[in-house]
Amino acid sequence: MTAHTGLSLLSFLAVCLIVGGAAFFRGLTGFGYAILSVPFVSLVATPEVAVVMAILMQLIIGPFGIRQAAGVIDIPMVSKIALLACLATPFGLWLLDIVSADVARLIITSIAIGSFFAFMLKRAPEINGSPLHMAIVGIASGLLNGFAAMPGPPVVLHFVRKQVPPPHRAVP
Repeated sequence: MTAHTGLSLLSFLAVCLIVGGAAFFRGLTGFGYAILSVPFVSLVATPEVAVVMAILMQLIIGPFGIRQAAGVIDIPMVSKIALLACLATPFGLWLLDIVSADVARLIITSIAIGSFFAFMLKRAPEINGSPLHMAIVGIASGLLNGFAAMPGPPVVLHFVRKQVPPPHRAVP
């Protein structure tokens, strides 16, 4: 028995388990759904299915935190990053479409693991709010969103490096 995506019942159940676990983690932390779900779902489905599923899930889940976040975030800065990310996302999807599934899986997993290690590095804070820096953060976020459904790493690194307090970086 297969669904229209070509998944067997066992694969579908594995996807449900992965999505449930990633959603539970996101519920505890306020972030991290895609960084957990996409690499694992792409093992049982195509990377395109995993990425589009994660983007759609984030579109459903995301609005619930907007009202809570609006009171603590720097709206002009976040708006600039978000606009550039939205403009760059289709290019990330295009990149995902032109690479093979195995290469996409390798890159997506590398992004997830590399992001973890990038967060662990101890570096001196860098306060840089230049338009070029903000553009790089927004574009990188959009490319990663389209390619791996993981827009967070460039933005989180930006906020951590600017020493923005945790309540202003993520919504629990």
